[in-house]
Amino acid sequence: MSHGTASSTLTGLAAPGKVTVTATLDSESAPVDVDVLKVPSSITVQDSETVEGDAFNLRALLIAQNPIPGKVIIFRIDGVHMGSSTTDSEGWATLNLPGIFPPGLYNVTAEFQGDELLSNSSSRADLRVLRKAAFELSNLTVGPLSGTVPLRISVSARVRNTGEAPGDYRAELLVNSVPVASTVISLAAGESGDVRFNYTITRDGVYMVTVGGLPARTVTVKSQGLTVKQIAAAALSVRNHYARYRKLPASVTIASKRYSMAQFLDLLARATVQLNSGNQNPLKPRAVGYLGSTGNWRSGKLSRPAYVSVAVSIRNFINSQGRAPRYASTSYGQVSFVGLVYIYSRVIAFYGANGRLPGDITI
Repeated sequence: MSHGTASSTLTGLAAPGKVTVTATLDSESAPVDVDVLKVPSSITVQDSETVEGDAFNLRALLIAQNPIPGKVIIFRIDGVHMGSSTTDSEGWATLNLPGIFPPGLYNVTAEFQGDELLSNSSSRADLRVLRKAAFELSNLTVGPLSGTVPLRISVSARVRNTGEAPGDYRAELLVNSVPVASTVISLAAGESGDVRFNYTITRDGVYMVTVGGLPARTVTVKSQGLTVKQIAAAALSVRNHYARYRKLPASVTIASKRYSMAQFLDLLARATVQLNSGNQNPLKPRAVGYLGSTGNWRSGKLSRPAYVSVAVSIRNFINSQGRAPRYASTSYGQVSFVGLVYIYSRVIAFYGANGRLPGDITI
C-alpha cells in the first residue's frame, strides 16, 4: 500500500465559520473540517493636540490590507464614550468634539467592533489639551514725565505669554483711562516681547498713562503759552464787545480756557511790548489780581512809542504788585483799567488783521 499527499486551494468561501471539505480518490472519500477565519483588521488612531476652548477632531484609520470604507468606529476618551463616526472612502473616521476639556493629557481609544467578515480591532493614542494663551504685563516705561505742549511721549511695556499655546495680544495705550492707540503682538507659549507707543499730548494738564492694567505713570504737561494769533482773536472779540455794549465782558476764552480781564490786560501789555521788538513767542498766562478801575483823561492820539511805553509800565506794575493797575498815566491823563483793556485790545486786534502794530492809537 502506498501513501501520498494531495493539496488544494479553496477560494470563494462565503463567510467565516466551520466548513467540511470532502476529499475523494477513486472510490474512497474522507471529510475534512476547515475553520474559515475573519479577515484581520487594524485600526490606528492619531495623537491629537488642541487648545482649551477650541473644537477638535479625533481621527482613526481602519485597514485590512487596504483602507476599509463604510465601517463604524467608536471613540472613547478616558474610557468615556464620545461618539462614533463612519470611515470614508480612504478608511478614515473623523469625530468632531467641542472644546469642553480642561487642560491636561487624556487617553483616546478607537474601536472597530468587527462584522461578519472583518475581525474587531482597537488602538489608543494621546490627546493633549493645552492651556490657552494668557498674557501678563510688566515693566511699564513712560517718558518724558513732564514738559510743555505739544509733548511727545514714548511708552513701552513687556508682555509675556504664560499659556501653553501661541496667541495674539492686543495692547492698548490708555491716557486718563481712555484708549488712544493699540497694537497687536504675537507670542509663542512662554515667549516675551515688548510693545511700544509714541503719543503726542497737545493740551496742558496732568495725565495718567498706562498700558493694559498696569499701574499708571503721571505725566505733567504745561502750556507753552498763548500764541499771538490766539491773543489777537480774543482781542478782536473784546474790542467788539466793548464797542457794542460800552463795557468789558466778565472774562475772555482763549484755547478753551477762561481768563479774567486783569489777566487779559497783562497778556495784551506783554504782547504789545514783545511785538514792538519783533518777538512773536507765545505768552504764558499768569494769575493777576484786580482792585478796580478809575481814571480821568481827554481824547487824543498816542504814538506807537507812547503806547508801547505805557504797556511797559503796565507790565512792570503787574510784575511787582501781582495785580492790574487801576489806571495808567499818559500825556492825556490817567486812563482807567477799563480804558486800558479796550485800547490794547484794539492795538492787538489791529496786529492780528495787519501783521504789524498801528502807528498810533486814539484814546
